[in-house]
Amino acid sequence: MLSKFKIFRLGSCALSTTAANFKISTGISGLKADPYARSNLLKLYSELKEKLYQLPEDYAYRKGMLAIVENRNNLLRNEAFSDLDVENEIGEGQLEELIDQAKDEIKLLEKVSNEWQPWEK
Repeated sequence: MLSKFKIFRLGSCALSTTAANFKISTGISGLKADPYARSNLLKLYSELKEKLYQLPEDYAYRKGMLAIVENRNNLLRNEAFSDLDVENEIGEGQLEELIDQAKDEIKLLEKVSNEWQPWEK
């Protein structure tokens, strides 16, 4: 019966998953596990890249963020890496946390490109 379950360690929190490898908890209060975190994050990074391309080419923020997003996209697309491998390689938390960060970055980019436009000052 126990062979149907796998245990993954994330930090000090042990998480059980079913044979389908879905994480049932992030171990973080208020942050639900996302069984499609990897594909959802890829979609958000695609949206983030589109918004970054709207900024001036020589803008340092654009260059830096594009490099980060491209590196993370490569890790997420690498089928040899498990979700835990990707999280460890990025070193910024769980995929669900990265999803929240990407959403925040998209909101910030909307303000940067539409309201603040710091390259014009």
